[in-house]
Amino acid sequence: MGKFFVDPETNSLYHTGEYSLSGSSLRVGLVRWTNGQFQVLDSSRTYLNRSNYSTSMLRYQNELYVCGSFSYMGDTNSVQKSFCKLGDTGFKETSQALKRNYNIQTMTEYDGQLLLAGRFDSLDHLSCRSIAAWNGQEFSDFPVLEASENGLTEITSLIEYKGLLYAGGFFGDSPTNRDLQVFDGTSWKSIDGWSVGTSSGWVNDMVVYKDELYIAGGFSKSDGKGIANRVVKYDGQYFYELGNGLDNTVYDLEVHNGSLFMFGGFESANGMSASKIAVWKDDHFYTFSSDSIDQWISDAVFYEDSLLITGSFQQIGSSGPGQSVAYQAKWAGKFQPLQSQATEVNRVGNYTTQVEPQLESQKPLRAYPNPFTGEVTLESQTPGWYSLFDHQGRLVWSGALDSPTETIDLHHLDPGSYQMVDETGHAVSLIKN
Repeated sequence: MGKFFVDPETNSLYHTGEYSLSGSSLRVGLVRWTNGQFQVLDSSRTYLNRSNYSTSMLRYQNELYVCGSFSYMGDTNSVQKSFCKLGDTGFKETSQALKRNYNIQTMTEYDGQLLLAGRFDSLDHLSCRSIAAWNGQEFSDFPVLEASENGLTEITSLIEYKGLLYAGGFFGDSPTNRDLQVFDGTSWKSIDGWSVGTSSGWVNDMVVYKDELYIAGGFSKSDGKGIANRVVKYDGQYFYELGNGLDNTVYDLEVHNGSLFMFGGFESANGMSASKIAVWKDDHFYTFSSDSIDQWISDAVFYEDSLLITGSFQQIGSSGPGQSVAYQAKWAGKFQPLQSQATEVNRVGNYTTQVEPQLESQKPLRAYPNPFTGEVTLESQTPGWYSLFDHQGRLVWSGALDSPTETIDLHHLDPGSYQMVDETGHAVSLIKN
């Protein structure tokens, strides 16, 4: 059903996917929100072959990229092979990307490059497996993830957390416990404590919320081997389950106004009724709406004080005239949770190593006050270069510290969660009020 994307440069809202034009056999793969509704981009129509679609968008080096599983994009029908740019006058070819009928699922910027990931074995003339890098001109290889014996790998989510890159998806057809991996700068590693248990244990989405990494998907504890029910949080060392979790798959995670929103195919959160939408805050699950949604939500976005959802649903609310809502919907009420339930947050996972937590005075990197409003004092045992990342993994400040204690001015930053990382990988979480 596609995904939403808000262009940070223009604040325009796009929706990827596959659409049929009314009264025409033509199909399009991208629409833009205009005057209160999604419309085809008139100057650059995204014509597709049947069963082709777009999946993701991202701005990189001031250019807007689109990826997915398609043969061409645009009025000229120029071959694009699942990866192209969207310019002011239409779509522009980047390369003959995919050689086979596979797909690019997601993109993220990492270490100055655009990473493309999904399910493929080559891009352009480069042999690669499900992940590659683009520098604006050409592709280059990127270290391959661990996979099962048959080599089946599909990456659905990439995110940077505490200076490390994480990948989630489906990396084997047997319970290899590798469906979440971390890149240490040299190679990909399985994460100690992680397990999905069954072959249905996909990772669908990841997001950083209040300095912790939340991971969601189809994994469950039903076979006694999964780590949690559809959602789990990770602090860089241990995993924690959120009570009984969700009773069905979570497809999308969104952070809005200090709360974590979950969207999917579930009907309950920790045993509390929650039809396809649940809210998490301060160790509580909240019900967002009393409406019943008949089918799953695949993606959501908060845009201009509105919540938009997309998925396979065709009915929202009680049955009857005027309640039919097909595939896309906009929330018209206030963002006010209706019901809440306190939830136990317990450490889970089987760990091969146990690391004792350090005392505050023993930590190699300290920052205070925390939370802060403007200036922050850093204390470090290793003077050198330091980097500050926001909750989406974007670099927002960097600089060299030449003495064990220095104060830096961060008044210009927006309120939110941040991560300060030194050259050796030591990190400390910060919150700006």
